[in-house]
Amino acid sequence: RDALVLAREDTPGDKRLVAYLLSANGTKPTTSTLRNFLQETLPDYMVPNAFVPLDAFPISPNGKVDRRALPAPNQDVASRESSYVAPRSRVESQLVAMWEDILKVPQVGVHDNFFALGGHSLLATQVFARIDKQIVKGLPITLLFQYPTVAQLAAVIEGQRPSDAWSALVPIKEGGTRPPFYMVHGGAGHVFNYQKLADNLADDQPFYGVQPPDWTGYRVKPPRVETLARQYVDEIRQFQPEGPYYLGGFCFGGMVVYEMARLLQLAGQEVAFLALIEPSALGNRKSLISEKQTGIGPQVGELPLFGFDKNVPQSIMGKVRRAGYGLMMRSRRGLMRTFLQLKRLVFSFYVASGAPIMRRHRDYYLMEFVTGKSRREYRPDGSFDGQIDMFMVRRNRFMNQTLGWDKVASGVQMCQFPTHHIGVIQEPYVQEVAAALQARLDEVQQAHD
Repeated sequence: RDALVLAREDTPGDKRLVAYLLSANGTKPTTSTLRNFLQETLPDYMVPNAFVPLDAFPISPNGKVDRRALPAPNQDVASRESSYVAPRSRVESQLVAMWEDILKVPQVGVHDNFFALGGHSLLATQVFARIDKQIVKGLPITLLFQYPTVAQLAAVIEGQRPSDAWSALVPIKEGGTRPPFYMVHGGAGHVFNYQKLADNLADDQPFYGVQPPDWTGYRVKPPRVETLARQYVDEIRQFQPEGPYYLGGFCFGGMVVYEMARLLQLAGQEVAFLALIEPSALGNRKSLISEKQTGIGPQVGELPLFGFDKNVPQSIMGKVRRAGYGLMMRSRRGLMRTFLQLKRLVFSFYVASGAPIMRRHRDYYLMEFVTGKSRREYRPDGSFDGQIDMFMVRRNRFMNQTLGWDKVASGVQMCQFPTHHIGVIQEPYVQEVAAALQARLDEVQQAHD
């Protein structure tokens, strides 16, 4: 008869869509029935995580629905009992236990979808950290996009279903009538952090992350930007043989996607849109300095951005801040070296705290080493014949605003935001970035219709 959907954050940092329902004839359809019905017309990320049947909406004194009085969802067994299947193997039992603990949902069935139960990128990271420790090492976290149920993931782990060979393309949001948008990974080397950006784009905008290969093979000789670009272009053209292509990259990914756009043009393909979101600075020393000056502060203060747990002792954080402040007071001449020292400093304090160092922590520093060397050595062999759309942090007016990218394209269009480097893909500014990005995609796509 009526329904209301809103985002709740009953657990800090864990927002979930909750639907409140008034039935027309007193019947209460099961959660699986409602979810299956909505999935026929809505993308997965828009399907509510929980459904709460009500006899009536609470009304405030002014006659409107009192949203604060709406009850928190109770993800009880009854809401999923019609589709519940218990674990049938040791691996399924282990995965179910992990999901129940991390998602805070009782009696997870083997066919329940991780994301439908309220899972997101941070929770997925916790799941795979436990899988790495308790079951098997080395599984890529992106498997969860391909195999989002306990049964599917367990089949991969048990060898009943072969996990696909490594692929650069990760489908973050599939379906839709628009041309796909490809977004290259940043310096941290993963694409899960693009989920919110994809969610805030148009419902019918397909979004594919472009992830890196296993960095461990590059400890001695990091890959050149040109090498990664060729590899990613080959993958994309297997999926989409002909243009026009709509490309984007964040941080280090800005360099890689720029080189990809050049390679596609050299192959006679059309690159209709090239977006650089907070890209690494290109070329000259002044640009590099301005990039690192705006990036140091937030990274000192936000330890989880390094891949660390949020419960780092305040005593450790205090040491990091004090030591970091001293490093930041050094001259501009040593700023690049200072930045790397600061990252090592954070890591060393974390190790000294006695906290367990998970594989993802080590991998973060390996990827920072790999991409840092690659970006310092990159020099474009030619220019991009087209406009670059830049989505940037608002910088000091004395700094090079385009970070050198205006020298290697036909033109640059800037869109700036009052946040920090990582903030452009995080709440709340990711909504503004997505709106600006979608506006440009709409404009370019309409011109091609």
